[in-house]
Amino acid sequence: MAASAGFSLTFATNPFVTRSSSSSPAPSSPDRTDRPAAGGSAAHRRPPVAPIAERIELLPGERLVATARFDLDRDLHFTEGWLALTDRRLLGDNPASADGATQSPDGLHAWLLDEASCLDVRVRGGVGRIELSCAGQVLARWLFTPAQAKPIHVLEDAFDQRNTRRRAPASQGEPLPGGPPLSDTIPAEDGGKKDGKTPA
Repeated sequence: MAASAGFSLTFATNPFVTRSSSSSPAPSSPDRTDRPAAGGSAAHRRPPVAPIAERIELLPGERLVATARFDLDRDLHFTEGWLALTDRRLLGDNPASADGATQSPDGLHAWLLDEASCLDVRVRGGVGRIELSCAGQVLARWLFTPAQAKPIHVLEDAFDQRNTRRRAPASQGEPLPGGPPLSDTIPAEDGGKKDGKTPA
């Protein structure tokens, strides 16, 4: 009778231990999946991306103007990518959406720019958006957090200045390297010129 009672006690205890050990991790598993860390889990974290200035292959005579980072992908997950503006092209790592891009030899997406090209940057609801468009059609879009806003706005300003120079009347010409800014060669409202020349 004593041995039988001991066996019954052991049998009653083991299922309790098994149930508690198998069920205890369950509540924490969905919690880790639903709220990933800012950089993602170690298994999904991407290796650091080298600055684009170290990876870009410029065309003959092409000049790098500005670079900036973006840090969100199309699903608003943290990522790491770069944009580069040259005097001819806009290049970048994988955008959230793209149309009409070509793959440059350095593996970057690239768009040739012309007078109809436009770069628009907006920040709303904690998410920034960079849109490259041409003739009203969006060609590419990148997303970023407000932490990256300052260098991105610098790139936007450089893009706008590039377009201003390209759209200037041909008679004004391009300023020589080291010469006065383009604005200093634009005729003044009184008919004179700011470049030191006097009207005939």
